[in-house]
Amino acid sequence: MNDTSENSNFVEIRKRHGPDVVKRSIDIISGKPESGQASASSTSKGEVSHPRSISKFAFDFKTKKIITQNLNGMKCHEHKAATLILKEDRGFLNILNKKSPEYKSCHLHLSSIMLMFAKKSRQFRYNIFLDRFSQDKYLLEGQLSQKQVYEFFSKILYHIVPNQLFGSKTNNAKIKRTLRQYLESGSEEFTLEKLLLSMDIDSINWLDKVSLKSNKMYLLAQVLYWFFDKFIWHIIYSYLYCEKPQAANYEKIIIHRWIKRGTIHQHMLNKTRENVYEPIPNDEAKTIDGSLVPKLRFYAKKSGLRPVLVKRTDESQKKQSKIFQNILKRLYLSTNPPQKPHITQRIWEEICNFRQVNGDKPLWFVCCDIKDAYGSIIQNKLLEVAGKLLDDNLPEVLTSKPIALLRPTRETLTDFVEYECLGLDYFPPLLPSSSLYCPINPPNKYTTIVSREEIKQFIKDEVLNKLVRLRSKYFKLKQGIGQGLPLSAVLSEIYYNDMEVQELQKFKNLGSLYRYVDDFLYLTDNREAAEKFWKMTQTGIQSYNCNFKIEKSLSNLDSVDKEEFSYLGFCYNIKTMEVRPDYSGVPVRYSLKMNKETGYKLLNLFIRRISKFMGLLKLYTFVLDPRIISKKTIIKTIRAAAKMSAERCFLLLFNMFDIKKLDRRLFFKIFLSIKKTSIKPLLKTCNDSLKVEDSASKHLNPPKNTLHAPINEDLVDEIFKFKETNISNWIIENKVELLCCLYKNLSIESKQDFLWALALKYAVDHKHIQNLADKISSTQEENYQKLLTRENILKKALTPRYHWLFVLMGRLEGGVKFLVDLRTDVLELLSESTDGEKSAIMQQLNLTLHDLLLLWFSVGFLHLERITWQSSCDMLQKISDYEAIHPIKNWIDLKRRVGPYRRCYIFTHPSMPREPLVVLHTALCDVIPETVKGIEEAEKRIVEKTTTLSIQENVNHIKAAVFYSIATTQKGLKGIELGNYLIKEVAKEVIREFPMIDQLSSLSPIPKFRLWLLDNIKQDPTAIFTEDELINIKNILSTDDIFLALKKLFNNSLWMNDKHIVSELKEPLMRACAWYLYREKRRNYALNAVANFHLRNGAVMWRINWMADPSPRGSEHSCGLMVNYRYFLSETEDNSRNYIEGNKIKASEGVIALVEKAEKLRNK
Repeated sequence: MNDTSENSNFVEIRKRHGPDVVKRSIDIISGKPESGQASASSTSKGEVSHPRSISKFAFDFKTKKIITQNLNGMKCHEHKAATLILKEDRGFLNILNKKSPEYKSCHLHLSSIMLMFAKKSRQFRYNIFLDRFSQDKYLLEGQLSQKQVYEFFSKILYHIVPNQLFGSKTNNAKIKRTLRQYLESGSEEFTLEKLLLSMDIDSINWLDKVSLKSNKMYLLAQVLYWFFDKFIWHIIYSYLYCEKPQAANYEKIIIHRWIKRGTIHQHMLNKTRENVYEPIPNDEAKTIDGSLVPKLRFYAKKSGLRPVLVKRTDESQKKQSKIFQNILKRLYLSTNPPQKPHITQRIWEEICNFRQVNGDKPLWFVCCDIKDAYGSIIQNKLLEVAGKLLDDNLPEVLTSKPIALLRPTRETLTDFVEYECLGLDYFPPLLPSSSLYCPINPPNKYTTIVSREEIKQFIKDEVLNKLVRLRSKYFKLKQGIGQGLPLSAVLSEIYYNDMEVQELQKFKNLGSLYRYVDDFLYLTDNREAAEKFWKMTQTGIQSYNCNFKIEKSLSNLDSVDKEEFSYLGFCYNIKTMEVRPDYSGVPVRYSLKMNKETGYKLLNLFIRRISKFMGLLKLYTFVLDPRIISKKTIIKTIRAAAKMSAERCFLLLFNMFDIKKLDRRLFFKIFLSIKKTSIKPLLKTCNDSLKVEDSASKHLNPPKNTLHAPINEDLVDEIFKFKETNISNWIIENKVELLCCLYKNLSIESKQDFLWALALKYAVDHKHIQNLADKISSTQEENYQKLLTRENILKKALTPRYHWLFVLMGRLEGGVKFLVDLRTDVLELLSESTDGEKSAIMQQLNLTLHDLLLLWFSVGFLHLERITWQSSCDMLQKISDYEAIHPIKNWIDLKRRVGPYRRCYIFTHPSMPREPLVVLHTALCDVIPETVKGIEEAEKRIVEKTTTLSIQENVNHIKAAVFYSIATTQKGLKGIELGNYLIKEVAKEVIREFPMIDQLSSLSPIPKFRLWLLDNIKQDPTAIFTEDELINIKNILSTDDIFLALKKLFNNSLWMNDKHIVSELKEPLMRACAWYLYREKRRNYALNAVANFHLRNGAVMWRINWMADPSPRGSEHSCGLMVNYRYFLSETEDNSRNYIEGNKIKASEGVIALVEKAEKLRNK
């Protein structure tokens, strides 16, 4: 290589890599390495570079030091290649740890070869040769293709390695082939045994003077090990980066070191200019924060570099960070509990449900990925969101409580572990799956106390004052948060969850939005919503500095024929509803850890690694569901999974065991473990899916092409034929159960068709009734027995035939719940029906169901149950889900609702176990509160009056019980009075527990008041406002159209923050509300449903409260007003009778006064 050809390349190098790279090239050529750079003559990690290391090898060989090296299990260094290991075989290495007596005989010859080796290495232009490689546009910047890597090392073997070192061309070819295998290796152990045994020792001249073949093999083994683990490794470390990107199944890549460093340098310059990083002097960095500064490491990716922080902490800092991270994670999970099943299954179920309901209607999808999710976070915004989360859900101080933790692997109940848990009273601990725990009280146990301000300050320090280190330079992170730190993942989830709630709620209302870390999927049948979401992915969400990777965004908006999309490792087909695991990617060998670890028996380690792989196969039940997924797709999925599993098993067996030395017993143990950990779980999943198919066949739940087909009328006719026959009830019940299971799987349209057919075909026979009536009228009165017989026949004929079918359904297990759900479908059908005649027929079916359920749900069959924090988790979750008046925010809020100074009671039915029918929330107060906030204030006042440290309720100051929320959970029980009985029972229970209570009241919403109010204002504003009030309100709102202005104003609760508007609207809205509740009637009863409910119970309309519920829901329904309905137990019976029989409403003087004012206004 002449100087002219070398200098001609500098212009091209300058264009590609900048002047710094050219300068370094010149320094390398001139023998003057740049400070801090790895080169052919620089040192790294205390080891000398190639030329000197080659000479040092000869020197070490001379002084016998090299003989003491341990060849077995030596791991390679930072290039993440395989572990080099030399296995003993055939007695060639039986003197591996002994000094060879013949090393001096070949010393002079080998020394001359090694000096020649060093000279050639010093003269070879490594970087200039690497710079000649062109950049492949499909690879990362600076990444070498496999062909380029092989060419580079082939040139090194050809130009640098003396032929005499390994003898013949055949030996050199074997070295080259083994080197290629070494560069391609994954995480397995790489052995030189095969190479060593295949070498032609007789052709290696420097070994001629060594007499014993075993000594020759030993000396050659030393040279081979040095060549691969020292020389080749130094080449990689000095001129290349060999890294594995941050993904479990990625193949390691080799990158030009100069380009990587130049890219990092340019990246840091750009980010410094953008104020992402702020350089900090070393002395100042050491005084700012005493903690160990995390190291900044860059991983190559297609779009540039991924900065990752590597945390360096001492034990105290690690413990503190772990405590705060645990609190934040538990707090986040308590406010955003994970949904079940897993997101991948929920997506599939969403697609299936859509197809079942909407048939071939287009379903639009948009997939997108946040760009630089960690680096884009606005630090102050994150602190604001996290601070609000802490303020709303944490007390001032958290104390720790010890618990006994029993892991699922423990064999006895006494084999538990003591564990200290902070904030156990506010959110559950994070425990391994299937673990059990209970609080304990060990003596002399130290209690940890953490304040809320400490947590907030820790987060602030982690976000605003975070230092990072790149080599010897320090920087302060000014934008985003550092990826790789334990706390970053939780903070990122909190930040983007808040963005999802604040900015993306409008899309959730029109479709389904799924997010997993930074990956989004939006499904909707509204094309306009999908287009808006797609547009958002192009423009980003600026209020959160969130931008999306445009090149990775995917949608079918451009083509309806685009039926498939991939999300979280699964491929979904929105047309056929099929789903399959996505196994595309790098071969299995790069995702395996195949080395032998100390501390584990080899077989146990093998079993542990095999069993972990089952989750990666993603063979879940829904993937193998034969009702939806075609047989062809299922077979294809299982074959692909079996191939991956077999490949993994082969690689583990080959690399973890010495195949030649395996005896039959060990083989048997290995394959038993494979059967237990791999085959049995797979067969169980397949069997579960087949059981679903068998059950579907048994209950007439056919394959996907007829999954939602209408019910065959022959089945219904067959059931009704059994009515008049003498046949076993078991046969009839099986047929009815078949019908119920089939009905559950129908689409909404098919359900409605079935109900119409049932109501029309199996109703009463009117002609038959007319004939029976005529016979009764013609029967003489003195023939009493005959008259009774015909009356009984008429009574039977007046009962619809489906009544008998409903009775049979109610006898089945879960049959009562089925009938309740069936009536829900009937009520929805009636609400949508516009045909008066058909509605009358369906109404008869509804009344039949109503009368049956009324009998079955009489008070005597109901069970009163109090819900506490010790109640079952599924019951607590249902209580949270069913609360509609005052939605429960999280588990902390739920614990407050069922904790001290609160009572939560439900009615349950024996035929619907663990299913609340009606839920009543009660607050124990010192006075009857006027507002929702007043309930919490009353609790605080009582607690403040408590002089002891007891956690028991202070019964001396409890004077009132307030029913602030009642909810009926089953729509199918509409018209069946349950709530009124529950209030009466709860009133008895509360007074029995607290005899000092002398005030019983509700704090009730006023649904539909806003709609009534706006309708009256639209018709005649003077019926609501006086002339002066109208003028003042128009002036405040700056408009003459008061209806449109107030309609817009009441759309949200922001107007409640304006004191002038609140003051001006108070008097007219209070008057209007009193009139609405007291005077507006429907069939002589109160128009408002809540008022009608309490008045029928005998309550008094006691007080109307202004600004009682300032929430958006309160503003939307009742303009923030609420009512106290007071229960005077001695008067409730008379009040109820007067209201039901005489249509008289009992109200307080204050309410009557407001009604009279409204009446005077209307009479003007």
